[in-house]
Amino acid sequence: MFLSPFRYTTTRRDAFAIAPFTFSQFRRQGFARKLLAFLIGELLETYPRVKIWVNKDNLEAIGLYQSLGFQLISKCYSSYWKEAITL
Repeated sequence: MFLSPFRYTTTRRDAFAIAPFTFSQFRRQGFARKLLAFLIGELLETYPRVKIWVNKDNLEAIGLYQSLGFQLISKCYSSYWKEAITL
């Protein structure tokens, strides 16, 4: 089991962290902060910005991201419907 899976994708100008999370048994121990700080530092060596999408109700994650220097730049609404994907 991984402590905190981390995936990312990029555009020419930005890196986007995709759904980083920490398994419950490893939360509140500082692991996510250390891992994210390291990975963000690595991405910033190549890209001028790193962005993270987070659910507005995930207050713990928002607090963590803000403590690492992230700022709210916009709000986005995403939805997925099984019926909308019919061919």
